[in-house]
Amino acid sequence: MLARIVRPAANTGDRDHEQLHPALFDASLQSILTTLTARGDNGLYIPTGIDSLTLHGPSGDAFWCYGGLQAAGQHQIKGEIVLFDDDGRVIAEAHG
Repeated sequence: MLARIVRPAANTGDRDHEQLHPALFDASLQSILTTLTARGDNGLYIPTGIDSLTLHGPSGDAFWCYGGLQAAGQHQIKGEIVLFDDDGRVIAEAHG
């Protein structure tokens, strides 16, 4: 799955002190759920944990998210995402 994540104009935040805004990270996590809905799973999933998160640099106002599911059970899913800028530089990686 590939998704474009863009900060809303109304959400200026404190860009000087953040590497990755929580709402943008959540949007990235939610984007992997499209693989579930594509196969007919319309369940409610709420992120409750991440095995590892590595931040490589600030996200800026827009970036790309590439990822997918590693495992999907009845009550839990695991996936991975890689966030990168328009030049292909990795911003962050999350697994599990």
